[in-house]
Amino acid sequence: YLKLLVHFVGDVHQPMHVGRAEDRGGNNIRLQWFGQSTNLHRLWDSQLINSHGMSYIELALDLKPLSSQAVEEIQKQPLEKWVEESHSLANTIYEASPPSSNLGYEYRYRFLPLLKTQLQKGGLRLAALLNELFK
Repeated sequence: YLKLLVHFVGDVHQPMHVGRAEDRGGNNIRLQWFGQSTNLHRLWDSQLINSHGMSYIELALDLKPLSSQAVEEIQKQPLEKWVEESHSLANTIYEASPPSSNLGYEYRYRFLPLLKTQLQKGGLRLAALLNELFK
């Protein structure tokens, strides 16, 4: 159950998981990532972050430090807010990622900070949820 909880909290923070049903959250949107064939969902699930070339520890250390007040604000938001945020981001991603696009450095520069923010929020919210479950 713990693995599923961790997985689901992560999925809610990956915007394409709350993308359009008709294209299966970007799975049916074919495009190029640095000249290689892929789809929009896979790009956001793994390729964008992997192209950054950091280990998980390096990535965690590279995240923007947050004040305790900012952490508390992120952690107290309800699940509906998480989904609304990701859905809004999904719409932005769709606009910037039309089918058959050839995406690369410019796209990574634009969206990597957003992806990192989503990872950070997901981790903080998961931590709060686990603290609440295991107090």
